[in-house]
Amino acid sequence: MWKKTRVNKQGEYDNDDLQQVVHKIDEISMNTNSLFVNGHYSNDVLTQALGTKEHNGRVRGVGGYVTPTTYFHSIKKTSKDEVNILLENEEL
Repeated sequence: MWKKTRVNKQGEYDNDDLQQVVHKIDEISMNTNSLFVNGHYSNDVLTQALGTKEHNGRVRGVGGYVTPTTYFHSIKKTSKDEVNILLENEEL
């Protein structure tokens, strides 16, 4: 999706920097079988290709008010959940 929004009317990328990022996206995509590297959305293919960190609470490329929780359908873990997991592990 990100790549498609960067092409001009002729279907080409306007500058060399943009072409390099697109090449990196293609390269990383070929070397991994998932959009997310290590199973986490903050280290996705686009983040690696651009070489910049994600902003907390935002999903790059899908709109300003979309949160990772809503976009990726993930459930936030609370510290209470983490404590319960630790207690369960100690009981084993």
